[in-house]
Amino acid sequence: MSAIHENLTWLLEHFSGRGITILEQAEYLSDDDFLGSIDGMVQSLQDTRQEPSEYGVTLDKPEW
Repeated sequence: MSAIHENLTWLLEHFSGRGITILEQAEYLSDDDFLGSIDGMVQSLQDTRQEPSEYGVTLDKPEW
């Protein structure tokens, strides 16, 4: 089993249907455009920027 498949399977098992959505999208959207199209996402990102950095996880620490 590939690492990508294992990680995707883990994500699907640990998040609710509202937490993960797999989209089939014919038209390319930039990351900014895609995130901006999700209701509340821009405000959520702005709110997160105000949180202390010790609440975050560095890229070398995710628990896959």
